[in-house]
Amino acid sequence: MKHQSGNALFLILIAVALFAALSYAITTSGRGDGGIDREQAEIAASQIVQYATSLQQAITRLNIINDCIPEDLSFHYDSDGDGNLETDGSDDYYNSGSSTDCYLFNKNGANLSYLRPKSEWLDNSKSAGSLYGEFVFSAATCIDNLGSADSDCHIPLNGGIAPLIIFLPYVNENICEAIARESVAGAIITSDNNIIAGPSKFTGNLATGGSRFELGSPSYLFGCALSPASGITDIGGYLFYSILQYS
Repeated sequence: MKHQSGNALFLILIAVALFAALSYAITTSGRGDGGIDREQAEIAASQIVQYATSLQQAITRLNIINDCIPEDLSFHYDSDGDGNLETDGSDDYYNSGSSTDCYLFNKNGANLSYLRPKSEWLDNSKSAGSLYGEFVFSAATCIDNLGSADSDCHIPLNGGIAPLIIFLPYVNENICEAIARESVAGAIITSDNNIIAGPSKFTGNLATGGSRFELGSPSYLFGCALSPASGITDIGGYLFYSILQYS
């Protein structure tokens, strides 16, 4: 009887331990940081940065091989996921002045695939954001001290040419920190007014629409920033960015 009682107690203790572990897992999975650890964050950061790098290299190839100037480029893809590539506005980034030779996501062009961000890359507490869960390609953001811009973005905001940029809004904070460690900046950019207004999706127009990064250096060609609630994302959060091309 003592032996049976000992076994029963042992099984009860195991059940309690498993229940505690399950409760912890459920609790951490519901947090904004997704419970992602440093190693996972480093892997995710590398995947995000590598994707941006592949787009940079593809744009260079399209320019050299297919004579695609920036205005010709198209990030048009099946954004509504219905299996068709539509030109009526149902699918994002349609550039009416572009041919498929200058498409990033077409076999006639760069033959890349649009990468849908993984849910674990994102801060799920920001899921109500209008740009949540997508990479954004924009050419309506001035970068201080980059290309033709001065330290206050005066030139592009008055009719100059803006760079092509890829954004990923609402990045998980741990991943944002990992991205920042990979960049020249070395830390998350946190200036109160570093990001103003929001990005428009690029469809061939390189005119700046009024958005601005206050980075202070052209060396910060990619990184992660903390966006104020009134800034590039409508409810704030962390934001990955990378310059794809600039003049």
